[in-house]
Amino acid sequence: MDAVETAGDLELLQNLRILDVEVQGDEIRVDVYGGDDMVCGMVAYHFPDAAKRRRQADTLRHWRDTCTAVTYIRRGMIVTLMDEVAMLEGSLNAPEAKGRHTGATPS
Repeated sequence: MDAVETAGDLELLQNLRILDVEVQGDEIRVDVYGGDDMVCGMVAYHFPDAAKRRRQADTLRHWRDTCTAVTYIRRGMIVTLMDEVAMLEGSLNAPEAKGRHTGATPS
């Protein structure tokens, strides 16, 4: 399901793909494309901590290499790229989620 929703200062774009991941200094630049509206753009993150920057770049490159669909979420100046399917599967398979209805929100 692709969606573009804007509610106040919230923007959501689903089913995007990562075209490229580039690390320059403290910055990671991620080129994304796709979705219903066939968007094309770049997201830049700053990670002063080298270990965290390396982990984040490795995750983004993995998503790029496996053609994982990512979700772009922007609230104000904060932008997140996430593997929504993996996050939901992880939540549903967590021990505290056992026995709950699939529509329940974990506490």
